[in-house]
Amino acid sequence: MNTPPGQPPRRGARLLHLLLLPAAPVYVLTLVLLLTAVLAAVVARLVHEQQQTRFEREVVAYERELNQRLASISDALNATRSMWQASGPVSRPTFEAFVAGLNLPQRYPGLSSVGYAPLVPAEQKDAFVRRQQASDPAHPLQLHPASIQPYVVPVVYITPSVNAATRGYDMYSEPVRRAALEQARITRQLRASGRVTLMNMAAGEQDRRGLLLYLPIVDRGTVSGYIYAPLQLTHLLPTIIGRGGTTPLSLHVQANGQNLYGEPLPNAPFRLTDQLTFAGQVWDLTLSAPAGFGRDEAANTPWLVLLAGFTVALLAAMANQSQVRARQQAEEVNGRLVASRAELERSRAEFEAVFRSMQDTAVFADPSGQVLFANDALERSFGLRPHEIRGAPLAGLHGDDALLAQLDRQPGPHTVTTLFRRRGGQTFYGEMQRNPVLSERGDLLGQLEVIRDISERRRSAQALRDSEQRYRGVLESMPQIVWLTDAQGVITLLNQRWADYVGGEGSGEQRTRSLAPYVHPADRERFQDTWRTAVQSETPFELEHRLRSASGDYRTFVSRGLPVRGTQGRVLEWVGTSTDIDDQVYSEMASRLLADLGQALSVRLTDEADLRRVLTLLTSTYADAAALWLAENMHEPVVQVRDAQLLERVPALSRIGPFVQQQLGTGTVQRFRREQMEPLGLLSGLLLPLTLQGGDSLGVLALGFQHAERARDLEVGQELASRLVTALENRRLYASAEQARASVQELNATLEERVRQRTDELSSRSAELGAANRELEAFSYSVSHDLRTPLRHITGFADLLRKESEQPGGAGLSAKAQRYLNIINESAARMNVLIDDLLEFSRTSRAEMRQVPVELDSVVAMVVRELAPDQQDRKVEWHIGPLPTVMGDPALIRQVYSNLLSNALKYTRPRERAVIEVGAHTESGETIVSIRDNGVGFDPQYVDKLFGVFQRLHRADEFEGTGIGLANVRRIVARHGGRVWAESDLPDGPGARFSVVLPLAQVMA
Repeated sequence: MNTPPGQPPRRGARLLHLLLLPAAPVYVLTLVLLLTAVLAAVVARLVHEQQQTRFEREVVAYERELNQRLASISDALNATRSMWQASGPVSRPTFEAFVAGLNLPQRYPGLSSVGYAPLVPAEQKDAFVRRQQASDPAHPLQLHPASIQPYVVPVVYITPSVNAATRGYDMYSEPVRRAALEQARITRQLRASGRVTLMNMAAGEQDRRGLLLYLPIVDRGTVSGYIYAPLQLTHLLPTIIGRGGTTPLSLHVQANGQNLYGEPLPNAPFRLTDQLTFAGQVWDLTLSAPAGFGRDEAANTPWLVLLAGFTVALLAAMANQSQVRARQQAEEVNGRLVASRAELERSRAEFEAVFRSMQDTAVFADPSGQVLFANDALERSFGLRPHEIRGAPLAGLHGDDALLAQLDRQPGPHTVTTLFRRRGGQTFYGEMQRNPVLSERGDLLGQLEVIRDISERRRSAQALRDSEQRYRGVLESMPQIVWLTDAQGVITLLNQRWADYVGGEGSGEQRTRSLAPYVHPADRERFQDTWRTAVQSETPFELEHRLRSASGDYRTFVSRGLPVRGTQGRVLEWVGTSTDIDDQVYSEMASRLLADLGQALSVRLTDEADLRRVLTLLTSTYADAAALWLAENMHEPVVQVRDAQLLERVPALSRIGPFVQQQLGTGTVQRFRREQMEPLGLLSGLLLPLTLQGGDSLGVLALGFQHAERARDLEVGQELASRLVTALENRRLYASAEQARASVQELNATLEERVRQRTDELSSRSAELGAANRELEAFSYSVSHDLRTPLRHITGFADLLRKESEQPGGAGLSAKAQRYLNIINESAARMNVLIDDLLEFSRTSRAEMRQVPVELDSVVAMVVRELAPDQQDRKVEWHIGPLPTVMGDPALIRQVYSNLLSNALKYTRPRERAVIEVGAHTESGETIVSIRDNGVGFDPQYVDKLFGVFQRLHRADEFEGTGIGLANVRRIVARHGGRVWAESDLPDGPGARFSVVLPLAQVMA
């Protein structure tokens, strides 16, 4: 209480002062203690709020890093899928090398491995295992466990592989994994499974629990497999938690009510819950910390305040209170700043991850067109690194300035295909997406261009167009009808040959859904059943049938179809051809008919039944109706028809009676027009006179057809008529032959006895010759066996002697002894060759000959090719002229020219340039084939020894050989009815000439 100066205190004031004065210290102390206690409580509250702020800051940082870690894992799996889709099916070494490059343990904690598992329908799993075994035999695949699910998803690749049992494990057989696989297949996005026990873990791994991440691989709109990876949260999360000083955060993660990681901390003073979405799952995160979290020296402030002075404590409490309020405001501002910065960092990290992971080139420029930054794909497409283009004009990348100026004048976005320039001035076509980047207020911040190099796509498209053009050209140039159908067997394409045959315009348009309407009615049901069975069973189709042409005639075709399968083994389409074999079938039919007719006519025709049997044979495969008028009974023809309905038209034969009378004896063929044959139910006909060469007429044969006239029908008909004339002539001659037989029988009686005697004589000589041949064969085999056995002994013991001398510690052999051993081995080998040649010479005379046309051009060419090894390091000139075709045994004739040409090559070896000439000419009615060489020749006075067995005119050390080859040549030529001779010291130069003569009558034109 204040009192004016100079005046004493009033009485009431003095009384109050007196009352308060004794208790003032207590009041002051009480007040100071009270204020100190309040201040201590405030400070304690402040410390708690600081801990809360630190806790929230750590939670924000943790969640940001967790998001970045999960995003990097997602990027790694996406990169693996992109590599797979870009390269097609990837081999095991390529996949392992790519995963090794990801550096999983250092860059992606918790991601222990990456694998690949295909999606295989259950019905195709056996075929898949066989294909996998064929493509990777070093790593056999065995599916397990057994499952009845519609799909199997076996682990094919897993890198790094820790547990061998993981390979082949069917993940579709386990419900938790199957649910995640189905979600990934339906959404075609990255999906995570629930908590499972991981297989690809080391034997000492304590905690095998974790999640499986599945990223589907889409091929042509269909999921063909998965890139998958096991994720262990026990390895991922501990690397992030622990930022609260010495007291780490406690984390509890749940998804869909399932505990994924950790346990909640009971009675935790600091707790914060949040949600995080990853791989299709919503994770509930609960982070908590104990009371000691984030404590520092400021926690002791309350106790220091109590020990401070009373007055200082009061002033400090007041100052501290204002500081508390300021600090709260600062913490609030700081919290908002931290949140904003975290959001900015997260957005920037997401943008940078997306920007850099783009496979296409992305360039961001300011509104003036100056490049601010670009992603790493710039170097792949343009050959420029991102920092090299920073600050350069964006127009420098474009090759079409006019188009760029037009785009600058128009608001975006734009999607165009234009020309771009690489480093060095090279240009390429790219697909560009240009979008303006605007601020929240709509201000232009810059332009973002995303450029994709489509050069390869353009080349592929051009190659595809060229391939389709070539394919269509091949289809149109084929002489067969070519047809394509879809997987259900409906025709989608027919070539021009179809339109030419059945009539119509164009070749690529769809004219019909099936060939069946054009198939002959008698073949149609069989055609449809066979085609339906082939389509349903997916097996090749082949059928012979008749097909109607534009003129209404039917020709025989053979149709073949094959299914074209995709990579999954499913039928995509059918490719087929229909080949016209009508002429071939007709030729075979005519050959069979003529053969059957010849057999039928080999029996004497005695009555009408025999004649009707012949006509029945004609109408079974060739004509639809046949009638035969014999000269001795022109009023009653023998008639036979194929179809019973034509029997009703038989009376109409009277209409062609006049023609038959006219044809009798004329020797010319009469053709019937359509209007003449329609009353008989036919469309064409032939009237063939049966006339002998002398002009005598035996009758007339009429043939009717239910198709238009064809030239080949006339040819076959004339041949049938010719054979029938012969049979009828034989029938007429048979009577006179019967008369002559009686006189012949008497003559035969005497001839039979003389023939019997001659036959007995020939049989006796044949038996003697057979016995001689058998003795010769037995001698040959005896010689082969008896001579080869000592030869094998000589060679074997000589080899043993050589090996014994080469043993360590052995005495060894002298050079002379070694030479003796070599002489023994060489002599034994030469003796073995002599035995082989002797046996071959013996077989030549006994081998059965097969007389067929043999083209000497082909034989000589084949022998020259076989002698190519003997021509190495030599100059050999072959002059081979045109050679004839002869009748003989191909193998024996080839042996003749093999011996002669090999001799010519052998005896020209001393010449620096060997010249061998092969030619043919005709002389005195014979064909002479000569082989001339410029070799060493031989002494003409010994020419008679050349073709003898074991006869040689040169020493063995000069030219190898056994002396049997030319003996074989003479024997083979003699068996063919020809001859062979040799000449030397010729006027035109040194050497020799061997000539082979075959009679001209045996040469085929």
